[in-house]
Amino acid sequence: MSEINTVIIRFMTAKLLTLYHSLQVILFLLVTWLKNPFRNPWSVKLKLEPPARLTDPKYGTHKYLKANNIKLHYVESGDPTKPLMCIAIDMRGYGDSEKPEGIEHYKLNTLAADLRDLVRQLGALTPPINYYRANFGYSSELKPQDQQPVPFLFAHGSNEKYLNAKIRENIKTLYQHVEIAIIEDSGHFTQQEDPEKVNKLIRDFLAKQNL
Repeated sequence: MSEINTVIIRFMTAKLLTLYHSLQVILFLLVTWLKNPFRNPWSVKLKLEPPARLTDPKYGTHKYLKANNIKLHYVESGDPTKPLMCIAIDMRGYGDSEKPEGIEHYKLNTLAADLRDLVRQLGALTPPINYYRANFGYSSELKPQDQQPVPFLFAHGSNEKYLNAKIRENIKTLYQHVEIAIIEDSGHFTQQEDPEKVNKLIRDFLAKQNL
């Protein structure tokens, strides 16, 4: 008997919610019609002028740059000499960036090439890479620290271009329980380039540790 009551309550609740939302839609359509009987209630009002925040200089400086043979518009905010800056980009086809015709100009590899060239010209990757160079590549006085016997895995690609190869020796010196793994034919972003190899490496390591 209780199961039947539960079903009835759920059914009535669903009906009441449907009725409630239907009345909201009907009320919206009625108010819209009373305001303007000849207006399509589903139409969207086109704003020809951009919002003030898009042109206010306190939110950033509008700039243009030719990347991958196309003009891209972006807004830059922050001090370029500091580690953190904010850059908002209009991808090709959007905003004030160029809008080439033809769907062949909007394939993912083309969009990725746009961003890669833009980032290269802006030098946005230099500070993050310098972080690794400064802390992992050139230490000459490394001493093992007192540490708990917690094993961990360190892996990187064989085609790594940004980190100094000496990092492996430094890590071995600092940590006694490290397992070094080299992922062949992979670069800096191994988890994106070879996700299957990375996942298998992690699973095998966890299984070896009975985790």
